[in-house]
This record gives sequence, C-alpha cells and structure tokens, in this order.
Amino acid sequence: EEPDEAPTREVIVASAGVKFPLSHFANPEFTERTPITIDDDGHVYGHLAVWGQCHTAWDRDCVLAPRSRHNYAYFLTGTVATEEGVPQPIGTITMGGDHAGDSLGRIDAEKHYAATSLAVAYVNCGEDAHGIWVSGVVKPGITDEQITEMTAGSLSGDWRGVGGSLELIAALAVNAPGFPI
Repeated sequence: EEPDEAPTREVIVASAGVKFPLSHFANPEFTERTPITIDDDGHVYGHLAVWGQCHTAWDRDCVLAPRSRHNYAYFLTGTVATEEGVPQPIGTITMGGDHAGDSLGRIDAEKHYAATSLAVAYVNCGEDAHGIWVSGVVKPGITDEQITEMTAGSLSGDWRGVGGSLELIAALAVNAPGFPI
C-alpha cells in the first residue's frame, strides 16, 4: 500500500559547490502556455504540461495531466544551494533515457530514473492557470549541444500512483511529448 502522505526529509546542503540564484526557481508567473526555454544565464523555464489538453498516446480516452495532491514532493526530491543561502528543493530534468515501463510501480520507476548522469537541469515546479510549470537552472557541465537538444524537444512527465492519486516522479526531455505545449 502506498503512503497517503507526502514524504518528509531533513535538508542538509554542503557549503561547497555551485550555488544558484534563488530567483531562478521561483514561479515564473506565466501569462500563457510556455515551451521550455533556456536563457543565456542558464535559467530554464516553461510548462511541462497544460491543463485541459488530452495526452497524445491515447486514441479513445482523453487523459489529462493530473494535479499534485502532495505539492510535487515525489518529484522535488533533491536540494541545491542558492546564492542567498536558502536550500532549494529540486527535481531533475533528464535526457538520453527512456520512460520507465508502464508496468513498474512508483518505487521501481524512481529507480529507473536514478542515474544522475542523465540529469540536464535542476528545477522547481508548481501549478498555474495554464498548467504545470518548471523553473530552475541548467546542470553545470552541460554542453551547448545538449542545451540545443533539450530546447528542440519538449518535456514529458512520468506520473505514478501514490495513495490514490497520480504524482509526478520524473521529467524527461523528449522529441514527442504526450502533452505538447
């Protein structure tokens, strides 16, 4: 049986390492649907999915992006340091791998995405009037070619069952998303 409450954790952030502007993780306050965009300073932002749009993988049923009952706690499982000294919960955008199989439960699907070498961006996420937004930073060391590859595609989410609801556990950069923006 899956837990009905979001996981809790203590946050420990090392003082060494790259620190990011806290403002890059804030709600972008979009006024319209926004594709994934990366600014010259490495700020990544856009929508992962929009409300009221049917997923493209199902011909007969209209499957919509679910709202999070747990404030994206199953996606925002990491933490980065900020220039302001405030630890920032993050999820990762991955690229270069496939979605976890539909037959996998949440825990096995999370293991599928565990390779940090697939991460290309660290993001916060939330909901606005248009859909599910992400905002964060490009992972240090990502090449210009990888940035081009990420923005040439779109994001695709992986939602799994948790306590009777579907929760986002991963976001992948793909060529053919289920919820095109």
